[in-house]
Amino acid sequence: MSTQFKPIQIPPGVVSQATKKMRSSNWSEVNFIRWREGQLTPMGGQAQFTNVVAGVEKYKFASRCKMIHGWYGLDGQYHIAYLCETNLYVDTGGALTDVTPAGGIAAPAGLVGGYGDGLYNTDIYGTPRSIPSRVAISKVPDAYSLDNFGSILYAMTSADGRLLMWDPAAGAAGVAATVAATAAFTTTSPNITMVANPGPVTPGMSVYDTTNSQPIGTVLTYTGTALVLTANAAHASQGAADVLQFGNVAVIQPPSGSRGPVPHGRCFVVTQERFLMIFGATQDGTTGGGSARRFSWCDQENPGAWDYSNVTSQAGFLDIEPASPIICAEASRVGVLFWTSKKVYASRFLGLPYVYNYVELADARRPGRRSR
Repeated sequence: MSTQFKPIQIPPGVVSQATKKMRSSNWSEVNFIRWREGQLTPMGGQAQFTNVVAGVEKYKFASRCKMIHGWYGLDGQYHIAYLCETNLYVDTGGALTDVTPAGGIAAPAGLVGGYGDGLYNTDIYGTPRSIPSRVAISKVPDAYSLDNFGSILYAMTSADGRLLMWDPAAGAAGVAATVAATAAFTTTSPNITMVANPGPVTPGMSVYDTTNSQPIGTVLTYTGTALVLTANAAHASQGAADVLQFGNVAVIQPPSGSRGPVPHGRCFVVTQERFLMIFGATQDGTTGGGSARRFSWCDQENPGAWDYSNVTSQAGFLDIEPASPIICAEASRVGVLFWTSKKVYASRFLGLPYVYNYVELADARRPGRRSR
């Protein structure tokens, strides 16, 4: 049977014109759909990734996951990092390993008393906040940062504040053994007297002093009760029985010699110019110790060098005016964009002697102000 009507054949893909009045032979608005073999179909539900070994789920986090980052090591191996509220994991080749630093990551305090605190549509709906509105409005959400500097992974949470690093070249991920030293050690010798090697400790493993929360060095040999590092111990023992952790887990970024301290912060980015920039920088060794409105950057190509006063270093900092705490930051092709609770700024690389600057991009409108 013939008909004057012809089937409508709309090609796959979404093409939106400048206005809805402009004609288009494509889909212009869609929601939760995908094209499969050229056919428009619903997106479908999410699939949970699992890795069950001997009846045990291996792909499981001890705290809520907040950020994911993938990168390649110098050997071409692809890694995926998962930053959780109190844990850090790395997936290499499908094997998930907990590389949380010794002592753990400080847990977030949460936005207690703000909007969404408590149940909705129950008998407690309408109950006044547990804190005054003037306090609740100043609450700042937690921030989580993940990025790689070359092959080295960096992580930071606003609740913890420390700049954490994990080097895939430092050996197999995870803790191999935890052993106590039997005598004090100094920075003038690579030799540390230990109890007998428990077996899993092998050359190339990193050594971390959990007693003092500092990295010691790298294992050269561990025979009998004699541990020999590849170089002199990075710091002296504070006692005769410091507990040493062997393996490859995240550690606090150590200062490069006397070029520290490495600031604590709220979040960080790695810039295109090979600087690591920390926002909300505190505990940076300056008078006053920094603040929530300060952003600082290390010396170029050296995340352990933060000596602002060194004339041969490009490390520096800037304090935002008008004063307002920095909320988050994002690296982009036009520079680093960052938001305070009041305004939006862009920081751009200038080179010596200023290195970086910042310019205002937008200002939050005052309550009650109308646009015209």
